Amino acid sequence: MPENGAIEAVYRGLSHSAQVIKMNVQTARALYARPMSQALHQHEDTSRTALRSATSEAHARLDALMQGGLQDAATYRAYLQAMHRFLGDAEVVLDELPRRSLWVARDLATLGVPALPPRGVLRRAGLPEERLGWEYVIVGSSLGARLLQRDARKLGFDADNGARFLAAHTDGDAWANLLKRLSAIEPTQNRRITLLVRGARDAFASAEASFRRALQLDAIP
Repeated sequence: MPENGAIEAVYRGLSHSAQVIKMNVQTARALYARPMSQALHQHEDTSRTALRSATSEAHARLDALMQGGLQDAATYRAYLQAMHRFLGDAEVVLDELPRRSLWVARDLATLGVPALPPRGVLRRAGLPEERLGWEYVIVGSSLGARLLQRDARKLGFDADNGARFLAAHTDGDAWANLLKRLSAIEPTQNRRITLLVRGARDAFASAEASFRRALQLDAIP
């Protein structure tokens, strides 16, 4: 019947249109998915990612030394000794006036805890990228310090009683500022990345040595 033929023609037309729409949607997805994945890859491929990957083992060793947090007052005193020595050494390497180490020194004095001797002769970081690598470790330690500050409070230490360093170290936007400086280094700038990694690895090694000494895992120095 003519009516049936007309209905079949309309149906075939609708079916064809649906197939075209489906193909167009699939094509659009393929076209847009590719640049999106590339954009995500480019976003992740940063100097910070390269630095974090190159120092992951050193970072893990350092974290393992304090994985239990500040369990008691003795551990807290050792933490202060380690940070005082590490930050003092870092200030020498960076040729800076004492600031963070002075914060810790005041806490040590308040609690009557002796400071550890410095490591000795240290090579100064003369290049900006190498210095930035050191700062990455120093400023980055403020993130973990936020958890340690909570532990210290439970032990009865606060900004007015032996925990001035933690209060000052966890305050401000130093980490956000450091990330901006890191973003200025392209991951393809191999020499700059190499210097950045060298500085960070030296800083992690210095911090690890300080903590091992303070926790009496290693003998002097």
